[in-house]
Amino acid sequence: MFKLVGNFMKTYLMNIPKILKGIDAKIDITAMLCDKSWIVFNDEGVKIVYIFRRDGTMLASKSGIVVTSKWEYLAANSSLLISSDNETMMFHPTFIDDVIFALQLDGTDSYMFMIDEPMQKKFLLQTISVLEQYFAEKEQKIKEKEKRISDKQDAQRLHAEQMAIAEEKAVPELKRNRKLTTLILTVAFLVGLVVCIILGLNAEEIILLITGFSIVVVLIIAVMVSIEIKIVEEKYRELFEDNKQNQ
Repeated sequence: MFKLVGNFMKTYLMNIPKILKGIDAKIDITAMLCDKSWIVFNDEGVKIVYIFRRDGTMLASKSGIVVTSKWEYLAANSSLLISSDNETMMFHPTFIDDVIFALQLDGTDSYMFMIDEPMQKKFLLQTISVLEQYFAEKEQKIKEKEKRISDKQDAQRLHAEQMAIAEEKAVPELKRNRKLTTLILTVAFLVGLVVCIILGLNAEEIILLITGFSIVVVLIIAVMVSIEIKIVEEKYRELFEDNKQNQ
């Protein structure tokens, strides 16, 4: 269903999915409109072309008949004014991608659809049903993308929760492991101290002994950290298997 707006404007009643409505505020509508040849969609096979000039004039061609109109974009309320035949129409940019630019007639559910002329060869748009199918497919793709993102976020959140539970379950073993680490380091230090006293080592020998002791400490800590990681991983695997059996 359509109605004629002026002699060169056609709008169609359409329910564009809400998920598709809205244009990024960063897009420069004026720059996007100018210096392009816009084909205005209609289902009668009539070629209607708009050319927006930077001086505020607009050339509208219908089957080769050209009239000059005026246009102005008002950033204050995101509206495009087009004046022709002693009347001014207000549109709101509603949807844009690399194929279609949809403009909603203010206060209505009617839309004018424009296509950058070079894209018309790649996207054959002849009927309103094709246009409706295009928007339906765009909506489906966005929903599928949002679902993939949501599923990924859910998986990450579940993993984080399970890791937190696994770490909590591993706390007793981790505490025992850390106590053992502390005990080993303490014994190693005392043994080193006793060796220094018994052997009566000089300063240079003590430095060498401390260096060796430091290396041993680093190795012990590395081993203990590795053990702690394995403990948490084991608890996580146990939790995963429990959840899998309960499903």
